[in-house]
Amino acid sequence: MQTDFTQRKSVVDNEAHKNREAKRAERAQRTTKKATGPARGIKFLDPEQRNQILEQWSQLEIRDFDMRTQTQFFTKANNVLDVIEEIVEYLDPECVAPTGDSEEAKDDKMEVPDTDLKADNNPDFDGEKLKFSYNITIPWELEEEEEEEEKEEADGPEKVTLKVVASVLKADDKTHCIDFRLKEYSIDGAAMSDRDNYQVRDRFLRHFHNLVAKKHVKRFNDAAADEVSTA
Repeated sequence: MQTDFTQRKSVVDNEAHKNREAKRAERAQRTTKKATGPARGIKFLDPEQRNQILEQWSQLEIRDFDMRTQTQFFTKANNVLDVIEEIVEYLDPECVAPTGDSEEAKDDKMEVPDTDLKADNNPDFDGEKLKFSYNITIPWELEEEEEEEEKEEADGPEKVTLKVVASVLKADDKTHCIDFRLKEYSIDGAAMSDRDNYQVRDRFLRHFHNLVAKKHVKRFNDAAADEVSTA
C-alpha cells in the first residue's frame, strides 16, 4: 500500500514539474520576444502629425496633485508632454522597433521596448483632462515565487489583465506628478471585484516599476522632486 502511494505521488510530482517547466518556457518566450516590423508610433510620425497630437494633449486640463501613492513619480521636465510621449511610446502596441541596418534602427533615441511592456490597446486619452487609460496583460507568476512553486505546486492563474489610468497632476509651479492607478482587473479573463487583492497589487507595482525603470522614462524621474510640498 505504501509503495503504491509513493509511486502515485511520484507520478503526480513529475507531472506537476513538467507543467511548471512548460509555463516557464512559455513565459520566457513571451518576455524575450522582440517587437519587429516597420517603425510606428509618435516618434516616427512626420513633424506635422506629431505636433498635431502634442497640440491636442496640450489643450487637456492638468488637475492639482491630491495624494501620495506608491505608483507615481515626480518630474521637473520643462515640458511634461515629453514625459507622456515617452510613456505612451513604451505602452503603445503599434509602436514597434525599426529593424535592419538603417540609421533609424541604430539611433538610441529611437529605442522601443520589448513586448513585455506593451499594452493590449492604444492608450486612450480622456477628452477633458490630461490622463489616459490602458489595459495590459502580464504573467501571473513573479520570478521570486518560482522557488516556492518547487516546494508547493498549486494550479494557479496564468495571467492577470490590469486596467490602469495614468494622470498628470500639478504638484507646484515647476513640478508635475505622473500618477498611475489600478482601476479594474481580471484573472484569466474573469473580472474580479476584490480591490484589496495584495497579489494583484504586487503585480501592478511590478508593472509600474518596470515602466519607470525604462531609460527614456527614468531620465524624467526627478527623485529630488519627491520633496515638493503637497499642502
